[in-house]
Amino acid sequence: MFDAVVNDLSDRYGLGDRSPELFGLLVGYIFNDRRGGFGGFVENFREQGHADTVTSWLGNPANGRSLNAGDVGTVFGQGLLNDWSNRLGTSRATLSAAIAGVLPRLVGELTPNGRLPGNVAPTRAYEPVAVDEPVVATAESPAAEIPTPITPAIAPQSSSLRSPNSIPKTMPNRAEEMAAAFASPAINSSPGFAADPHADRHSHHRTSAHKQRSWGWLMWLIVIVIIAGVGYYAWWSGQLDPWLKQFGLMPR
Repeated sequence: MFDAVVNDLSDRYGLGDRSPELFGLLVGYIFNDRRGGFGGFVENFREQGHADTVTSWLGNPANGRSLNAGDVGTVFGQGLLNDWSNRLGTSRATLSAAIAGVLPRLVGELTPNGRLPGNVAPTRAYEPVAVDEPVVATAESPAAEIPTPITPAIAPQSSSLRSPNSIPKTMPNRAEEMAAAFASPAINSSPGFAADPHADRHSHHRTSAHKQRSWGWLMWLIVIVIIAGVGYYAWWSGQLDPWLKQFGLMPR
């Protein structure tokens, strides 16, 4: 009997090979334990103002009241329809129309003679698909029943990692010995001469003065080169000719 519903999804709404998956999504939604199973599904329609509509479907797969495609988003939720639309690769409009078209017939087939089924979906050729919905704590489903997140186990550290002092020192630390040798003050080993405690400071002053003198000579050299270059350019371009003639340094 459910084959006719799947064929209707395929032929009438053009879902093709995606029809069995949508059928499974609908069955999974109807019998979702988190929402109270089939009874919770019917109660959801009643809360949204469609009590007479859903009641007309029970045990009546052919003559139940039609469901408006615009009301599908109100009952199922816009977020859920978006997820299903992306999953099936179809538009929201096509999905809403398909659900509104086959849901009365599907509910009628699930309630022969108006008898409500249990909370377990019947085993058919088309298995229900689990619907991912957020778990909300209610009076019927307290928060205590929500699974507790599992904390990943952390391997205990070995004693050698917890305590750096426990690492055996089997070899002398050459780096520490060298650092200590360079840090110790230099002592003049020549006999008859005492080490000058200010030797490093005097050496630093001499080096700084030498650098300053070097930079001073370099700056003067750069200035002389610039002046010579400007003078050569002025002579070469003829700008100095009037002055040279005035002082008799070139023929008039």
